Amino acid sequence: MISNKIEQIIRASHDPRIPEYLLKKEEEPTIEVSEITSQAAFIYEKLRNAVDYKEEHLIRRAALERILKRKIALNLKSDKIARSLIAEFIRAGYLPNNEIPERVAENLQHIIDRHLLLHKKVSGDGSAQSIGLTPYFKPIMSIASTEIERFLFSHSLEDATLNAFYTSIKDRVSMPDLKLSDSERDLTMYIASARALFKSDDATLYYDLFTTYYPNWENADEELINHIAGHFQEVHRTIKDNLNRRLPWQLVPKLKNDSIYFSLLKELAETKSGSDSRAILEDPQLLRKEITLLAKKRYEAEKRRVTKSSWRAVIYIFLTKIILAFIFELPYDLFIEKKITITPLLINVFFHPLLLFAVTSSVKNPPSNNTDIIVNGIQNIISEKPLKKIVMQKRGYGSFLNVLLGFVYTAMFFITFTIIIQFLRAFNFNVVSGILFILFLTLISYFGIRIRYTAKTWHVVGGKENPISFIWDLFTLPVIKVGRWLSEKFATINIFIFIMDFILEAPFKLLLEVFEEFISFVREKKEEMY
Repeated sequence: MISNKIEQIIRASHDPRIPEYLLKKEEEPTIEVSEITSQAAFIYEKLRNAVDYKEEHLIRRAALERILKRKIALNLKSDKIARSLIAEFIRAGYLPNNEIPERVAENLQHIIDRHLLLHKKVSGDGSAQSIGLTPYFKPIMSIASTEIERFLFSHSLEDATLNAFYTSIKDRVSMPDLKLSDSERDLTMYIASARALFKSDDATLYYDLFTTYYPNWENADEELINHIAGHFQEVHRTIKDNLNRRLPWQLVPKLKNDSIYFSLLKELAETKSGSDSRAILEDPQLLRKEITLLAKKRYEAEKRRVTKSSWRAVIYIFLTKIILAFIFELPYDLFIEKKITITPLLINVFFHPLLLFAVTSSVKNPPSNNTDIIVNGIQNIISEKPLKKIVMQKRGYGSFLNVLLGFVYTAMFFITFTIIIQFLRAFNFNVVSGILFILFLTLISYFGIRIRYTAKTWHVVGGKENPISFIWDLFTLPVIKVGRWLSEKFATINIFIFIMDFILEAPFKLLLEVFEEFISFVREKKEEMY
C-alpha cells in the first residue's frame, strides 16, 4: 500500500518540466533568436557558470536574477524587458528556441512591473541612477527572479517531494529543550527540510517565506502592494533573522538519510511513467532493483561532479594566486624588499592548488552496504512504518566548563596559527606573501571540506572516528573556521565573476542583441529578393 504523500509525488511527476501554457499553439507567433548568437551566448554562460560555486540546480535562478538586474538598470522605463529577458534566456540555452509564444512576454512583463512598483513604493525612488543602490533592491529582485523562474519552469514535482519530505519528518523531530512556539517550530522544520532535500539557498527560501506572509502576492493589486510596502522593512528583517538562525542548519545533518530516500523517490517518479512507478513501488523486489540502479548512477554522477568541481576549483585558485602574486607579492619584493625570494613565491603559487587537489581527490565511494540501507529506508517510507525519532537537544554546559572549553578552543587557534607562522618564517616569507599564504590556506581548507562533504551526499553510513582523525580535526578546525568566516564575509569577491559580470557581460550581451537585429535586417532584405 502506497502512502498518500508518495501518491502526491507520483501525480506531480506527470507535469511537464516547462508548463504547457508556455508552449506555442498552432499558428501562434513565437520568440525566435539566431543560432549564431545563441552559440556565442551559450558558450559565455557555460564559462560564467564554471567560475561560480553555486549548486548546479540553483544556477538557473541565479542567472535570471543577474540578467534581470542588468536589464532593469539599463532599461528601467522600457516595456520590453520581459521579451529581452526571454530572448537572452533562450540564447543561453535555458529555454527552447522558437517555442515560447510572444504572449508570454506580456505576462512576464506584468510580473516585473509588479516588483518594480513594490521597489518604488518601498524605496521612494525608482530612478535608473539609484535603483541598484537602494537597500531593498536585492531582496526584491530575489523575489522577482524566483517568481519568474517558477513561472517559466514547473516546480510541481519538487514542491510535492518537499511537502512529502516535510510531512514525513515533522512529527519525528523532537526538540524537548528548545522553547519554540508551534509556528517557530514549523518554520524551522520547513527551512531545514528545504536545505536538506534541495540545498535551497537564501534567495529561494526568502521567496518561500515572503509568500507565506503574502500568499496572494502573485495576484497583488496596487492596494496590496501599498500594504506590503508599508510593512516591507519589518517583514524583510524577520525573514533575514529566520534564515540566519543556526537551528535549521544544525538540523540538516540529522535529516540527511531521509533526504537521500526522498531524492531517489523523486527521481524514480520522474524517470518512470505513473503506472510504472506505482508498480515498482508496490513490488519490493522490483523496487530494490530500480533503486539499486538509480543509486549506482547517482554515485557515478556525484563522483564525476566532484572531480569536475575539484578541477574547476584548482584552476580558479591557481589563476587567482598568479594574479595576486603579480599585483601584491612581486611589487612588494621588488620595491620594498629590493629582492625576489623565489621559494615563497613558488610555494604561494603551487601549494594551495595542490593541497585542494589532494584533499578532494581522496574521496571514497560509498561502502558496500550503503545501497541496502537506502532501499530499506525507502521501503519503510512507502509502507509508513514507524521511523526512528530525531532528537534535537540543547547542549548545556556549566559556567566553569564553558569557560574551560572556550579557553581550550582559543588556545588551539593560537597554537595552530603559531605553527603556520613559524613554518612561513623558516621559508623566508615576508609580510605580504605570508598573509596571502594564510588567507588562501584557510579558504582552501574550507572549500576542500565543503567539496568532500558534497562528495558524501549519497553516503548514509557515517565514517568511524579514530584518535588520529580527532587530533587532526583539533588542529585543522581553527583554519577551517577562519576560512568559513572569510568565505561568508567576502562571498561576493570573486575576481573572475567581477570581471565577467561588471566588465564583460553588459557590452557582450548588448553586442549580441545588436548583431541579432542585424541578422534580422539581413534576413528581411534577403526575403525581399524573392
